[in-house]
Amino acid sequence: VSSLVTIDGDTQDTFAYATRSGNHEYIIHYGYSDTDNHLIKIKTAHSSKISCLDYDPVNDVFISGSDEKVELYSGSGLMIEEIEETGMQIFDCKFSKDGDYAWSSEDGVKIRDSNHDFLQAITFQNTITAEKIIFDDQLEKISLLTNQGGHTLTTYETNNSWDIIDNLVFGHIVNDLDINPINGDV
Repeated sequence: VSSLVTIDGDTQDTFAYATRSGNHEYIIHYGYSDTDNHLIKIKTAHSSKISCLDYDPVNDVFISGSDEKVELYSGSGLMIEEIEETGMQIFDCKFSKDGDYAWSSEDGVKIRDSNHDFLQAITFQNTITAEKIIFDDQLEKISLLTNQGGHTLTTYETNNSWDIIDNLVFGHIVNDLDINPINGDV
């Protein structure tokens, strides 16, 4: 299992994960009430390990990333879009509550809306990359865990700008984190 996402549903809570089987990368979706039988198994077009996975419950869409590409699939398994990022490693991919989606690569962070139209992008200096994306569910801002200065959590305004709102420098290398949606704690 290379990536895991929990899905809060109207009728049941489910989860999906990305995994390799044979020479193929899959997204497998399960209900917590029956982990013996998957709801759907999506054979992706990824040729390398899936590095990120997220799900948009409003539009019923999965997003996944690997080396050199980002893919979007409907909840029934149909490919919606394939975005080539030639020569780039994809670090993270996420949906906002409105269905906008973003992915981070060695080329920076790109955001598109739910209609797949480009919204905005940010490119970092030197070898700085955004290794994790966190959309704020209440406001138009995005937090990015970067490898800057060891590791830094920087929150940006995303309303047609990339103004820095907050910067938190960790005293150690961080592999993963999340922000509590209720109180904002890291």
